[in-house]
Amino acid sequence: MLISDRLEQTKFSPSEQAVVKYLKEKKHAIKQQTIKEAANQTYTNPATFIKVAKKLGFNGWASLIDSYLAEIDYLNSNLDHIDANIPFTVNDSIMTIASKLTQLSVETVQDTQKLINNESLLKAVHLMDQASEIKIFTNNNNNLIIQDFCLKMNRIKKRVGVSILKGEEKFEAANCDKNDCALLISYTGDSPTLIDLIPILRENQVPIVAITSIGNNILSELSDCVLNITTREKLYTKIGNFTTNTAIIHLLNIIYAAYFSLRYESNLEHLIKISKLADFRQSSLDIINE
Repeated sequence: MLISDRLEQTKFSPSEQAVVKYLKEKKHAIKQQTIKEAANQTYTNPATFIKVAKKLGFNGWASLIDSYLAEIDYLNSNLDHIDANIPFTVNDSIMTIASKLTQLSVETVQDTQKLINNESLLKAVHLMDQASEIKIFTNNNNNLIIQDFCLKMNRIKKRVGVSILKGEEKFEAANCDKNDCALLISYTGDSPTLIDLIPILRENQVPIVAITSIGNNILSELSDCVLNITTREKLYTKIGNFTTNTAIIHLLNIIYAAYFSLRYESNLEHLIKISKLADFRQSSLDIINE
């Protein structure tokens, strides 16, 4: 859940509400103040600021401020041209719809790129490289879009499996061990089905990589490595999962490419070799024919 959402939904005492109000009003300006200075402005005491931070899941006021301001900067950037939830209207022509969805896809990819952290990406690829098998756990609506990632990885001899059968997730998690790597994909990061798997994976010492939205959600807090995707869509009030799907696909493509690059020459040689053995397509177009 985003910090801005938690500020609205968490129950605060009257003095804590004064702090929250001040935080939302001042935003970046509060970065320049000490807790004592801010406390004087709100007629509270510094301990109240710490209590607010603790209630929101942070160790201290400074960490809350850093995360909150980063979230504000993110939410105010990029996808301000096309509404991620309602990207087109009833009055738009087919070509207008096509143009808007194209623009939305471009903005989504750019948005997700800005969320990629070099250290986290390197760690995710390293954990997957060390694993005997990558096991993907996700919700039903993501099962189709991750198949391409599985196919590409398997073709370069990296075993990737997906837990598809509903009700079998815990059994499959229990069959993983420390030599595997679990990839958990959840937009909200609070899916009970996936959260219930974490204690099982932890018991078996399975490294966990998470793909999820920004903000402090349960999945990001309990994973070894977190990769964030664009976070613009509502849960229900939307035409489709346009940005979420695009972001997940883009991030999985990046993971595949980064993994491929670890053994670039041998992977490319192997891929071309097996493609020649298995793919007999022909084309009349010189630009694609080989």
